[in-house]
Amino acid sequence: MTGDNLAEIYKVDIKEGWSHEALEFTPWLAANLDKLGDALGVPLQLQGQEIHIGNYRLDILATVPYDGRSVIIENQLGPTDNDHLSRLLIYAAGKDAKLIVWVADEVKDEHRQVLDWLNQRTDNNTLFYGVAVELWKIDDSRPAPHFNVVIAPNTINKGSGPVVDQQLDEQPNIGFRRPLKQKLRDHGIIATSGDTTAGPWCVIGYTLLGVKCTAFWQKSLNFEVTVKKSGAQGQGWNQKACQLLSERRGAIQSQIDPQEAESWDWQIGDEAAKVVVSRPGNIYDNPEQWDEYHDWIIAKFFKFREVFTPLLAELAAAAGE
Repeated sequence: MTGDNLAEIYKVDIKEGWSHEALEFTPWLAANLDKLGDALGVPLQLQGQEIHIGNYRLDILATVPYDGRSVIIENQLGPTDNDHLSRLLIYAAGKDAKLIVWVADEVKDEHRQVLDWLNQRTDNNTLFYGVAVELWKIDDSRPAPHFNVVIAPNTINKGSGPVVDQQLDEQPNIGFRRPLKQKLRDHGIIATSGDTTAGPWCVIGYTLLGVKCTAFWQKSLNFEVTVKKSGAQGQGWNQKACQLLSERRGAIQSQIDPQEAESWDWQIGDEAAKVVVSRPGNIYDNPEQWDEYHDWIIAKFFKFREVFTPLLAELAAAAGE
């Protein structure tokens, strides 16, 4: 192979995707928070758009679903500026935000310095992110969005120097997730959650579009599967997928958990479906059982993939994909 058959990938102007910030970009971002969350290594759940705070309106309000932390997202088409910086701080104070995310097509150097300074000077529960949104093409393809996180906090020990492995292992969530990610890699599976993400979850890669798997642990050990396509791709597909899962939920559950030994929670709407499987297991009280918990998560992933893959293939065939 000489490489002559390889495609060219290149960045295009952001206006090829969105021509208006408030009317196009903000609604799109609100509908695609999973993409931004994947880039940040933090799951995001939409709470509202254009939220009034004093004389201003916050673009997007979200939460982290597994611990309830508030997230504000200020977005703009164009380079960062001082006006949006002041709004970012007003919104952060107004909502007592824990995660403050500034999305623009360019994060200017002076604003990177401000976000870095804020991360160094604020406590470990207040996290500032600067994210550059980009559009990329492969040959003559449609433009594809990409979130480039250019500023992120040191979530282990903000303001006190570089992160070292010992510090990572002292954090239970990180200490639990790191060997889980390694075991997944050993099985050829990629986990997208960052190594320094302090929250109790791990997003696990699934090769089929429209399916997202997440392990999370709080009072119990949980494995969550969400079925939803974002944007134009999801029009019609999500409704059909939800209908199919509703019809097959009994068969799915009996295939994955024939002994009915675990707790199942099905949440099937019109445009998205979610199922959460839970079992007893507290990583904070039982570190000696971490290997067992990791094996349970990995087994659940492979079993769900085994059952869901033909279902989604059936759905694709019905849709003529």
